Amino acid sequence: MSLVPTTGVEKNTEKVLENRRIWMTLIDSHPNKSVTILRGSNNALYSWLYRNDKEWLLVHSPRIKRIAAPSKVNWYKRDKQVLDEVKRAISRLRECEKPVFINKSQVGKNIGKLGLIEKHLDKLPQTREYLNKNLETREAFQLRRVEWACQKLMMANEDIMEWKIVRLAGLKYLTEEFKQTIENYALLQQESLNVRK
Repeated sequence: MSLVPTTGVEKNTEKVLENRRIWMTLIDSHPNKSVTILRGSNNALYSWLYRNDKEWLLVHSPRIKRIAAPSKVNWYKRDKQVLDEVKRAISRLRECEKPVFINKSQVGKNIGKLGLIEKHLDKLPQTREYLNKNLETREAFQLRRVEWACQKLMMANEDIMEWKIVRLAGLKYLTEEFKQTIENYALLQQESLNVRK
């Protein structure tokens, strides 16, 4: 550790050297103390060095690593609680009259723990596994909406037609898989009408 002045402080060399020595003595006498505590024990010295020899002061100040406090959260217990809430939420979302996209965000909002699910899912292994198995992809959700729209039209004794499904399900276009699903429901409807005759 050099006590020799470097930049812009040559005119006060003796004062700089003296203050540097005092600062280093202060550090040596309190090796485990932070800059804040050292500054509090000699605020005038710290202020003078900060104003007149800041670069040196910052290099020659202690850097105490903070030790993270141990976690007070019982993540195993929290995982069990959240898992139960997630199961109930997904069940409720599946029972909605009009299909709702069952994704992580929707489930988190439904149980009032979106932040926990977004930020700490890695600490909730059972919940994460359940979500991975039960969340929908966008395509699965759209297919569920197509099926819902077909069932709704059948219950209302309306013809199952592509344009009605697109409008009722709120889709912009139909994939081949969706068209096949609609065709299957149309056949099912035709069969049920033939049975009634």
